[in-house]
Amino acid sequence: MSLQVLLLPETQSGLLIQIGAALATGNPMLVKAESAIVGVLSRMPVDLATRIERVSDWKNVSSIASVLVEGPPQRVLEINRMVAGLMGRIVTVQGASTSGLERGTEHYCLDWLIEEVSTSINTAAAGGNASLMAIS
Repeated sequence: MSLQVLLLPETQSGLLIQIGAALATGNPMLVKAESAIVGVLSRMPVDLATRIERVSDWKNVSSIASVLVEGPPQRVLEINRMVAGLMGRIVTVQGASTSGLERGTEHYCLDWLIEEVSTSINTAAAGGNASLMAIS
């Protein structure tokens, strides 16, 4: 199942790192950034660009499951508070500083961008023999 990931970069390099994280986990993306930063999107291949949607007010989007934030701790804290106030599902927020992303000392946890779904089949109802459940 794909999670919609909100990208909140402060720089073009931060945006590209966030796009890479969402792509690596197969998630569609929403981007809220200044026009100077998202200008890089117009130079991307069409197949990639169609997976990225630009939004002006992300607080009204109900399908966000995760947020990637670039910036100083105060910005991450402020966005975390806004996300916590949203109605609906619990949304994870990951933050990283611009310098940490550029130096490669900070990363986004890709595991948190994947939603695990498990299916359990109760074979006890057939006395432990699952083939009996297929008889009609």
